[in-house]
Amino acid sequence: KVIKEINDAGSADLIFAATHMGHYEDGQHGSNAPGDVAMARALEVGDLQLVVGGHSQNPVCMEPDSDKYADFVAGGECKPDQQNGTYLMQAHEWGKYVGRADFEYFNDKLNLVSYQLIPVNLKEKNEDGDRILIAEEIVPNSDLLETLRTYQDQGQEQLTEVIATASEFLDGERDNVRYKQTNLGHLIATAQAVKVNADIGIMNSGGVRASIDAG
Repeated sequence: KVIKEINDAGSADLIFAATHMGHYEDGQHGSNAPGDVAMARALEVGDLQLVVGGHSQNPVCMEPDSDKYADFVAGGECKPDQQNGTYLMQAHEWGKYVGRADFEYFNDKLNLVSYQLIPVNLKEKNEDGDRILIAEEIVPNSDLLETLRTYQDQGQEQLTEVIATASEFLDGERDNVRYKQTNLGHLIATAQAVKVNADIGIMNSGGVRASIDAG
């Protein structure tokens, strides 16, 4: 629907999608919801040029001319997936890499010139057991770091404020909260409903990231 609206408006030469659905080898998503591969295969060729994805937390590096993952090594070569004319890319997880893709666009066609996953200050052990940088060090920008630290300090100050006491352990363990109701899930949903004077509250279990001890 969105692609059709963009094409009907004639407002873009290229369409890229930023998703968080996951990339699964050859579209075999198992118990997960269908991800980027299934989406690309369901589209018409040429509808979507690029997907920059997330969620499955894997470096999407493929064997040449294959739907199989390659054994990617940090700092090594990475060939992104391509399904139905759509490039599918994902730079692993947690800021470990920055994905860089260089394209050429001519004759109404997008061509990938180069692609790499650039390690962000990742380290590995050398023969002496010392941890050394895999690639050239990326030095933080001091001005930006100082700006961000201001917000970090403000947030940390609020997080240390005591607002209540838990009379019992509030269960936010991943293996529990993602498969059944817990007291912490009930607490969050109820708090949201009370805050906005709603009849019901709904909490996404994936957003409950940790438990709270009694006290």
